Amino acid sequence: MRVILSFIVVLVALFDTGNCCNYTLDPKTGHSYRVLKDQKRTWNDAKLKCQLEGAELASIRTAQEWEFVKDLIVNSGVDLHVHLGATDVEQEGKWLWTDGSPVIDIAWIPRFPLKRSNNCMVANKDVSWKWYDYDCGVSLYAVCKKPGIPLTTSPSTTTCPPAPTCPPVTTCSSTTTCPPAPTCPPVTTCPSTITCPPAPTCPPVTTCPTTKPVDCSNGYFNAYTGYWYKVLTDTLRTWYEAKSECEAQGVELASIRSSYEWKFVKEVLTQSGLGMAHVWLGGTDEQQELTWLWTDGSPVSFTDWITDLGSWNPPRNNTERNYLADISG
Repeated sequence: MRVILSFIVVLVALFDTGNCCNYTLDPKTGHSYRVLKDQKRTWNDAKLKCQLEGAELASIRTAQEWEFVKDLIVNSGVDLHVHLGATDVEQEGKWLWTDGSPVIDIAWIPRFPLKRSNNCMVANKDVSWKWYDYDCGVSLYAVCKKPGIPLTTSPSTTTCPPAPTCPPVTTCSSTTTCPPAPTCPPVTTCPSTITCPPAPTCPPVTTCPTTKPVDCSNGYFNAYTGYWYKVLTDTLRTWYEAKSECEAQGVELASIRSSYEWKFVKEVLTQSGLGMAHVWLGGTDEQQELTWLWTDGSPVSFTDWITDLGSWNPPRNNTERNYLADISG
């Protein structure tokens, strides 16, 4: 008897689901949700935890449902990405919820998901909680969902209102008289004595200097733009750290205003000997997705974006890189 009692105690301990009833009801869908923030779990562990609570890793069917779940995530105060219940582990690029139903694109980050080894969906905190394909083995927070019956569903005894009676279709009489066609005014001929204004005098064309950047103690000076440029390679920094370091030196992360300036800056990068290393510039779309601004708030008008990403994964702002300082002349 002692052996049996001991086994029961261990079994209860293993399947203790904790605060399993702390779910928030969405009255529009009848579903209930809970953010698992007691500890971080891998995608598979989070899926198991939800199942032990009689729930599932959250699936999202409509934009309205996602707005409710996203507000729940934000209000929970979690500081990291959150597992959702979709994966393409069975077939690359074919994303399914845990019940086998297909994922509809409601909140994917533009150009995502990519066809790569990241096979689980998360809500990405760094881009306003949009969907992102991620490594299933990384421990994160998660959202559980208990499917329910929508509370707004009418009972089966609801009587539908009678169908409206459409008004009769009006048939035009064959005796209808059309109004007369308008008479166009006569074409006005300009007198032959009209004098054209003098042609504007164009300013002289400014020829850009062709000399290559000169390495000075303070960096490289561009006589055409009036700016100094310096590649800071003393240590690798995130985009935010690079921005703060430039501002501490009284300068800014480099902004590029023209093709000539960009050609000059690329020559500076070549002379700095960085090889294939990435370098931070001062553009960001952090305030509004795909609205790119320089750090002074001006729009990014001249661009030289990569046109074919392929399998390239763009670095996040918290990745450590060398960066380029733009020093006003």
